[in-house]
Amino acid sequence: MVYYREIKKLYEQCKMNYPTLTDYEALRIATEMQRNEILSAGLVVVNTEGNTCPTALEKIAMLIKDEDISGVLEGIRDKLIDIDYSLRDE
Repeated sequence: MVYYREIKKLYEQCKMNYPTLTDYEALRIATEMQRNEILSAGLVVVNTEGNTCPTALEKIAMLIKDEDISGVLEGIRDKLIDIDYSLRDE
């Protein structure tokens, strides 16, 4: 539960930078900022050099543009089936 600490820090920054905000407004903004950070972290992968790499969905979309996609789609299907079987075994 690290998220509440981040929200609290963002809330305090909002209150400090914009003292006319109500507690509700500052908390709502802080919560939205944290939500956006979580979504951003889930949608973008950053490698150790700080460069962003495409997410899995972006990579699939890029591959779909390629002419030879049938092998890629079969590979994805096979991996998803493997994952499904492994989850059923647990």
